Amino acid sequence: MTKANLSGLVFGLLLLTSPAIGQPAETQPDSHSAIALDPAAFDKFVGFYSLTPKAVFTVSRDGEHFFAQLARERRIEIFPESPTSFFAKAVPEDIRFELDASGQVTHLVLHQNGRDLPAPRIDEATARTILTAPIGDPMPRRWPVMAGITPRTLTRVDGETFDAWPCFSPDGRTVLFSRSTDRGKNWILMRVPAIGGEAMAFTQTPLQVSATRADWSVHSRLIAFTATDGRSNSLWITKGDGSDAHAVTAAGLSGQVFYPSWYPDGKSLAVQDAGAMAIKRVDVGGGAAVVLTNRSQVLTGMPRVSPDGKWIVFAGQRNEGQAYDQKDNVLWLTDGSAAHTLETPPLPARTPAWSPDGKRIAFASDRGNGEGRYALFAINRDGSGLVQVTDYGLDAIQPVFSVDGQHMVYMEGRPGGPNGIAVIDLP
Repeated sequence: MTKANLSGLVFGLLLLTSPAIGQPAETQPDSHSAIALDPAAFDKFVGFYSLTPKAVFTVSRDGEHFFAQLARERRIEIFPESPTSFFAKAVPEDIRFELDASGQVTHLVLHQNGRDLPAPRIDEATARTILTAPIGDPMPRRWPVMAGITPRTLTRVDGETFDAWPCFSPDGRTVLFSRSTDRGKNWILMRVPAIGGEAMAFTQTPLQVSATRADWSVHSRLIAFTATDGRSNSLWITKGDGSDAHAVTAAGLSGQVFYPSWYPDGKSLAVQDAGAMAIKRVDVGGGAAVVLTNRSQVLTGMPRVSPDGKWIVFAGQRNEGQAYDQKDNVLWLTDGSAAHTLETPPLPARTPAWSPDGKRIAFASDRGNGEGRYALFAINRDGSGLVQVTDYGLDAIQPVFSVDGQHMVYMEGRPGGPNGIAVIDLP
């Protein structure tokens, strides 16, 4: 599984949104209805489109079936809603093709998370230049590498199965994660002993929603996660034994809420509202969500609340009118009133996590690698003391510290190969 699978620019991104557990993607309730379309009429749309300077959108036809594909991801089937509008059943994105007065296709518009992202049509030569360009950030490596790191594999899967978004239980004995056995359409919560052993379903009774991005509160023992039902993504919580699973409702949230992170009070959460492209604070007891970041300044990704609750580190990028691409994120810090980048100069970084003492931040980055593979890094809260924790060969992402700070769990997996959950013991 490639790290573009975790990108915010998803069309091949089955990790971002998935249908409800127990229901095939094609039977999900949806406001869209497919119409009959002459396959030959689709041929005028076939070609290449530039979603960002580094992201090519490819539209193709295979017999009577129509497809869209982002960059190097697998293609996704799309269905006609009108002669120029199409939708996907696997992920919540819609495509509209725009034509000029002569009937020539000029661009497409991708509707994603409440936003319209235009993508001009480009010729094949331009597309090939972009697609064959080096991926990753092959900059000189001027940072030390932590010695003596030997990962312990907890799960290893391949084929249709993916494991992602691990976190520790409050006592550190269990690792909770999400598993999909159908290439990201549906996800269930799983658990595995932190010392190794058999992975089992977290609950015997299904949660009735597709569950991803869990965070287990040390203080309240509650688990927060993103729940997907059809084409929306909402905030849910459950008790540590899997009982009393329910949605958290709050005024001011869109239908695209991801990456919940507990405050130390165990009563409120920071979340990424992808519809608003902002970090918001949500009280699980009710009330309106509080906006913590300014969309005109920064487009936000995954947040994590510091152990003392005073800071939030998040992955994001300065808003310069571009389409959001999670691979372009850097680390930001905010106290809820102002935000600033953590590093000077800012370098690529994603999926941050605090150490239990609040002094260090772990994250994933492909800095220093020209093949787009990720390593885990750690840095001081003031932006000093950068160190590389894992080798790029692990293609590691989504680090989370144990409560005692002695271990780090993460997701690993090479592009096109097996993936899984692993743990490292920290010096």
